[in-house]
This record gives sequence, structure tokens and C-alpha cells, in this order.
Amino acid sequence: MRTAWLRWRELTIKERFILLQALFLLPVAGVLLRFFRYQALHAKLKRLTPLRDQRKQIDLLEARRMGELVNTAAWRGLYDATCLRRSLVLWWLLRRRGIDSALRIGVRMEDGEFMSHAWVEWQDTVLNDTPDVGQRFMAVL
Repeated sequence: MRTAWLRWRELTIKERFILLQALFLLPVAGVLLRFFRYQALHAKLKRLTPLRDQRKQIDLLEARRMGELVNTAAWRGLYDATCLRRSLVLWWLLRRRGIDSALRIGVRMEDGEFMSHAWVEWQDTVLNDTPDVGQRFMAVL
């Protein structure tokens, strides 16, 4: 517990806020995905948070850091979130800041088993997964 507290103290105020938002939004995303199909929920969130003409500036390191913080909230929080929930939360947090990212959903067959995976890309860079995820999964959305 001591190391977790030390890591929390090392975060900036902005990073703490993002982490707390993710801790709250991950279970909310899970509940919403139980009641709405992904495409309907994605469209609704897009309408609720339209991108403005003047987008806020963000650099790649900051965008990746947001991905790390959402993943940390999923792995260390009380709610075990799937890749779709993590990616939906990251995509929406970026969108709320005026960042137009893309939530990708990919599929593949492995040993006769159908597999799917979700991740977020911004400026052709994967934010919340390994850089080769687009090569391991064929993006369908």
C-alpha cells in the first residue's frame, strides 16, 4: 500500500484528476454498454461532446500518458474493465478535451477462435496498447 501511495503522490494534479475520472467512468461505461449497443453509445457520446473549431493543443506524450492513466485505473481500480470499456473512456476523455481520436475495434482468428480487441489511436499512434496492435488485429471500426 505504501508504494501505491508514493506513486499517487508523484502524480501531478492534472494526472490525479484524469485517474479519478477514469476510476469513476470505467464502471459507468460498463453499465452503459449493458444497456446500449456500442455503436449507439459511441454516437450518443459523440453528439454530447462535439469537437469545437479551436481544438486544445496536446502532445503525443500527454495523450499516451492519459492512456496509461486509464489503463492504471482499469488494472488497479475496483472495477476490472475490458479493452472496450478502457478505450471508450480514453476516447471520451480525449474528446472532452477537444482531441479527435479514433476508437478502433479489430478482429482476428487464432487457433479457430474468434477474438476481438479495442484500442485508441491519435494521429496514427496507438495510445493505450502496444504499437503493433493494428497488425495483430484487423480493424473493422
